[in-house]
Amino acid sequence: MRVDKRDQRCVIVTIDPVTLVRNPAILRAIARDRDAQLGVYGSTVEPGRVAVGDQVELETRARTAPPAHRLRSLTRRDEEMARRSIEVPGLGHKAPIPQAAVVGNLLASGGISPIDPETGATPDGTDEQVALAFANVRRVMTAAGGSIDDIVKCTVFVRDRAIRPVVDKYWVEMFPDQASRPARHMLPADLQGNIQLQLEIMAVLGQG
Repeated sequence: MRVDKRDQRCVIVTIDPVTLVRNPAILRAIARDRDAQLGVYGSTVEPGRVAVGDQVELETRARTAPPAHRLRSLTRRDEEMARRSIEVPGLGHKAPIPQAAVVGNLLASGGISPIDPETGATPDGTDEQVALAFANVRRVMTAAGGSIDDIVKCTVFVRDRAIRPVVDKYWVEMFPDQASRPARHMLPADLQGNIQLQLEIMAVLGQG
């Protein structure tokens, strides 16, 4: 058998042949580590039979280096897909984690708290905390080179769901266009100190 060319994989490799459960991480790994190719197309040089247990020998030939434009393309893609941390002065976590991380044009944040970046303090009032949390979302997006128009989802973690009307007030203020708002989900959480809410966002930079 002669190997003719490599085979670019499709989504079928993500499906377990026994359980039929999909695992998209498989295809992502092939795309990341194998340039989206795992397998080959071949041609029969001499007819014959191959059975389980037969010894198979492979003859290899010298591999030519990829053309220069291909190397440049791979390098550019690697640079574009490299993960980078987003930090906002005054909003840092006590743990060694950034405010957000970006891969390509996808941004995912950690918990964005109602902390005053100038003083490091958290106000006591609900209205002040919600206003500050949304203002800090804007600061994170600006630090990432995006805008609030790039946000596609926001998760609101609250100590008490009773603050929903206040959250809605600043939500509508930040996203006034009903036809163009991010998805949102509110969840109860055991928050530290006097913090009444935290926000987490996902964004696609450059889409707004």
